[in-house]
Order: sequence, then structure tokens, then C-alpha cells
Amino acid sequence: MAYANNNYLPFLLNLYRSKRTLLFKCFASLDVRSTTKDTRILDTLKLLHLIRNSRKEWIDVSLLTRNNIVLSWIPDKWLKMVTGKRKRRTSVKMFHRKFFEICVFTQIAQELKSGDIYLVGGDKYDDYRGQLISWEKYQQQIAEYGNLAGISTDSKTLISELKQLLRATAKSTDDAFPDNNQVSIKNGEPIIHKGIKRVVDPELEIIDSALNEHLPQSNILDILIDTEKWLNLSQMFKPLSGHKTKLADHQKRFVATLFCYGCNLGQRRPLDQSKVLTGGSSHG
Repeated sequence: MAYANNNYLPFLLNLYRSKRTLLFKCFASLDVRSTTKDTRILDTLKLLHLIRNSRKEWIDVSLLTRNNIVLSWIPDKWLKMVTGKRKRRTSVKMFHRKFFEICVFTQIAQELKSGDIYLVGGDKYDDYRGQLISWEKYQQQIAEYGNLAGISTDSKTLISELKQLLRATAKSTDDAFPDNNQVSIKNGEPIIHKGIKRVVDPELEIIDSALNEHLPQSNILDILIDTEKWLNLSQMFKPLSGHKTKLADHQKRFVATLFCYGCNLGQRRPLDQSKVLTGGSSHG
């Protein structure tokens, strides 16, 4: 029934068991902070560490109340799994510990991506506000930026111009809709139909045939290897620490990875990437 309703949440429990200890160890070591005044997720994370060793499947919601933790932030799709209730207005007395943990970690991942929380000293998920310029520099550069971008730097004027542009775009779209056979409205929802196949110009087919006849065939691996030798692209792919890679065959693996991903073989294809090069390229 869960699968039929496109609800994957019940299946996460078995997958989570093998990762639970690692997740708790990671967040015990990481310094996670909020970029907003909303600290509900971080407060909830602290509570998870307190009940980490609990063996109870369902825990009394009074524990949340005593620690000033609310459940209002829980997404609708998680409500049934965490509280056992389908509606928010229903009184909640217990919550499922494991599903609650998964829900919190999932929400943390989403907020890391959105920038609502960050990892102190992190690389990808550091505080984005550190990349913003100061108000002093903003005032110094805003006029030049407006000229380069071709927009007004006055907020009221800019909003007015954008509204006019939106109205003009909406009007042109509405005017062209009766003649648009690619989109229709059904039950108040837009439906995009399959596009009409373009007719290939016969002259283009002649040109394509001539190119195939006169251009020599090239091995994809040969092209990748030659490109690597010319541009040394592999040097752009190294550890985030900035240190030199410890792989003895870094270039060889780089080319093999490009080939496997470019041909949709993937990194877990049962094919030794090193054998790809020795067996599929004249360069060996």
C-alpha cells in the first residue's frame, strides 16, 4: 500500500539502521549553526542526542514539551510516520523515535542545501553570508552594477519595471495561446503535449552523409587521451584540501572515469576502468 501510494518513507527504516550510528557521530563532531532566528531544528537535534540510547519505539510527547520542542515544523508527508496521526489538529501523545530521527536528519540536509543552517569551517555548507559584500561596498558599486546589468538601482522603479515586464509577457502568452497546439488546459491544469517532430531538410542529410564519408572514424578514448595530453584537465580534479593527489595513475583514472560517465556506464559498472584504457585505446 505504501508503494502504491508513492510513499517511500516506510522503507527508510531498514536503510537508516546501518547509518544511524555514523550520523550521530558526525553531528556530535560538527558545529551546526543557524543563519536565521529559527533554531527549532538545532534544538531538536540536541534532544536527539539526549534520547539517542533510548530503546523505546514510541516516546511520550511530554518529553518534547519539557525541552521546549515543537512538532509544527514537521512536513505533512512525515506527520503520519512520526506521530501516527494524519491531521495536525489531532492531539498527539506519542512520537515514533526512529522516524522522528530520520525526519530531523532529512530536514537538516534540506536546510543545509537552502543555507538556513551551516557547518562552521565547512567547505560546501559554510555560512553563505561570509560571501556577501558589506553595505559600504554595496553603496560604492551598485550604480556601476545597475549600468552593466541595464536595470534601475532604485527599488521602487525596479519593481515597477519588473511588474510591467511581467504583465507584457503574460499578455503576449495569453494572446498566443489559442494558436498554441502544444499546450492545453484540462481541469484547470496546463498540459504540455508531445512536440511535433521536425522535418529534416534533405540537403542536411546530404551534408551529413558527405561528412560521414570523408571524415575518418575516431575512437572516443583516443580523443579523451589526446585532450588530456593537450590540456592536462586532470589537474583540475584533485582533493579538496588542495594537496597533490596520491593516485599513481591519476590521469589514467581520470580519462577512464570520463569515458564511463560519458557513455552512461557509471562508476559501478562491472568493468575495470584501467582495462578500458589498455583494451580500448591504441595509446595503451
